[in-house]
Amino acid sequence: MKKTIFLFLLSAIMVLTACESSLKALRRGDYADAIRISLNKVQKDTENQKEIPILEEAYTKLYEKDLSVISNLKKTGNPDIWDHVYNILTALQRRQDAIKALPPVHILNPDHMVVFPMKDFDDQIIDARQKAAAYHYAHASALLEKGGRTNAKDAYAEFLLVKNYFSAYKDLDQMLKNAREAGTAHVLLSIENISSTPLPAHFQEDLFAFNIAELDNKWTKFHLQATTGYKYDFQAQIHISRIDVSPELVKESHFPRTADIEDGWTYKLDKNGNVLKDANGNDIKVINMIRVSCDYMETIQRKSLKISGNLDIQESPSGQNMRSIPLASEVFFEYPSAAVAGDFRALEPGIRKNLRPPVPFPNNSELLLQAAGTMKISVKQIIKDNLEIFN
Repeated sequence: MKKTIFLFLLSAIMVLTACESSLKALRRGDYADAIRISLNKVQKDTENQKEIPILEEAYTKLYEKDLSVISNLKKTGNPDIWDHVYNILTALQRRQDAIKALPPVHILNPDHMVVFPMKDFDDQIIDARQKAAAYHYAHASALLEKGGRTNAKDAYAEFLLVKNYFSAYKDLDQMLKNAREAGTAHVLLSIENISSTPLPAHFQEDLFAFNIAELDNKWTKFHLQATTGYKYDFQAQIHISRIDVSPELVKESHFPRTADIEDGWTYKLDKNGNVLKDANGNDIKVINMIRVSCDYMETIQRKSLKISGNLDIQESPSGQNMRSIPLASEVFFEYPSAAVAGDFRALEPGIRKNLRPPVPFPNNSELLLQAAGTMKISVKQIIKDNLEIFN
């Protein structure tokens, strides 16, 4: 049922689309739509007596309307009119070209000749394009001169409008570069340890061991090394406030194991002490079984370290704190080992592979460097999640 209704609605939409009325569009003043519909039908039938008059009337009315709008815009004397003027002129030119592409059309009324008003707009289009580009270039230059990242980004957008009109225009490429640089927020990423535990020498190096450019976007650039005299717009500083290290824990578990195993063989004797023979005359042998046992000792070594702090984002040079995001990284050391006292043959084969000696516990510096590696992932994600602060 639902499928039937859907097909019915789809068919109705297709029929309505096919039966678009140019006359209705003309009557409601939508001349562009009336031209589109009529032009499509006249292209298929150049003697369509119903559509040719509609096409002529809609074209003429929109032609006159557009020229009137252009005239009124020019009378304002405003310098920002030229985008609008240019768009109207190019639309006029496109409609003229579409009409010119039609084969000769005529109607069966001897008292009326089909006339489509036309004009050469080439010079006006060139003039409007030049004035639009000049306006945007001057406006963008003024914005850039005002200073500030917001003005610079607006100037960049204006310079791109110039680029839409002319790929090469004055020093446009250099001005785009200047606006891009002035609009970009430069962020210095650094670390400060305010905990009571010293950090190992390579901690910062390991923490920032990633391509810093991965964090950059169109209007934000990150730096890891401070340059003397360079003014950064923001400071993204990792403050490590606490480092907690667990005791070195060793847990031992003992599991007794017993097993019956083969231990050589003997001949099978009869009651007289003679070796018995099998049907083939071979001596009959009997496997000796013995019971063995051992103490299986399983050891688990555990140690953990947790770094806690915040990633604080501050605006420079005011020092205003924009946002403070909690940051933590925890690493765990766990190492199982096993030994046996007694006859190891009492162990199942699957357990024997666990036999290995314990290892020295990692020192605090080693765990801190591991924590730097995991914290690095968190730092990158926090920055990506908060990029809007820098815009």
